[in-house]
Amino acid sequence: MVVSCGRAALVTDAIAAAGMGDGRYRLGSVEVDVRDGVARGDDGMLGGSTVTMIAAVRNLHALGFPLVEAVAPATSVPGRATGKPVGVLSVGRPADVVVLDDTLEIRHVFVDGQERVATGA
Repeated sequence: MVVSCGRAALVTDAIAAAGMGDGRYRLGSVEVDVRDGVARGDDGMLGGSTVTMIAAVRNLHALGFPLVEAVAPATSVPGRATGKPVGVLSVGRPADVVVLDDTLEIRHVFVDGQERVATGA
């Protein structure tokens, strides 16, 4: 049974190493090692997330949420929660759009209506 995301919002505390793969990275004055997507400091403590927002959307979709319900927690739900004009396309609102292909890979990114280079994050 699929449960609706309803009012749930996706957030990420992704660090600079997000989407970069395994390796050693600097987070401000702290260095972290990323192994299998988990970032830890030299003391073994978690050093932040490496999950990007698109990866969080993909995770929800992989759990069985229909695509529209997997995207809403990254777009319209946070927009409603914060009262900011994000997550909905309409006249007078910011034209920030991420275009995905059928495999949920980023193909195009528009910021303020201007196309930017897609990163494939």
